[in-house]
Amino acid sequence: MARAVASRRNEFRSRASIRCGLLLVLGMVAPSVQAFDFDRLRDASQADFRAIAEDAANAYQFRQWQHIRPLTGYWGLGAGVFSASSVQHDDAWSRVFGQDTSLLGQIGAAGEIAFDSGWSVGATAAAIPDSGYGVLGASLGWTWPVAGQSGWEIAARGAYSSMIGENDVELDTVGVDLALRRRLRVMTVYGSAGWSTSRFDVSFDESALDAETVDAGRLAIGLSRWLGAIFVNGEASAGSDYVNATLSVGFGI
Repeated sequence: MARAVASRRNEFRSRASIRCGLLLVLGMVAPSVQAFDFDRLRDASQADFRAIAEDAANAYQFRQWQHIRPLTGYWGLGAGVFSASSVQHDDAWSRVFGQDTSLLGQIGAAGEIAFDSGWSVGATAAAIPDSGYGVLGASLGWTWPVAGQSGWEIAARGAYSSMIGENDVELDTVGVDLALRRRLRVMTVYGSAGWSTSRFDVSFDESALDAETVDAGRLAIGLSRWLGAIFVNGEASAGSDYVNATLSVGFGI
């Protein structure tokens, strides 16, 4: 009895420590993510528009939200998902928006349902802080175990996302990724490789800007930790000189 009580106390303390750590991380990172008035793009040069398109395509798309729970026969909800991405063309953002820019981010929720057949479907809804814009996305995935290797699985996924808000700014992205995952009881580690193509366009009446298409690849590593029905997922990725970090907290059954 005493051992059971001690075990429950340790588990409670562990969960509390993780929550405090997550709040600390978000408290440090979230204030660094800038907000933008995208209407200012009407005055951008084509070169600056291209530079901003590359940064925005990297930051504002569905594939930033990784697999919520890499198992089949479940449903999961990421109640709090935060993503931050580096900026490579801060000079262009400064000229167009009049402010220094180091990080782009989005915060929202993501959900996924996986079936025993190996198929999975997902959706996400995120807001770009203080901009009046957000990102909606959907995905379709397939997971299969590696023959003869207990706990190992391969997962493929295709996703589509679109920026929502005022009709003057459009960003649509299609992406695919392939992941190798290893399940270790209440923990899962994974690595993935992906590719995406994005189209960034504006439709201001007085703007002569041409739409820009951005193709990019990326590599990522991640770790999911389960505490009962609660999970914490962290991921770091890099590609085309960009660095991205994603943190999600949620629950699943």
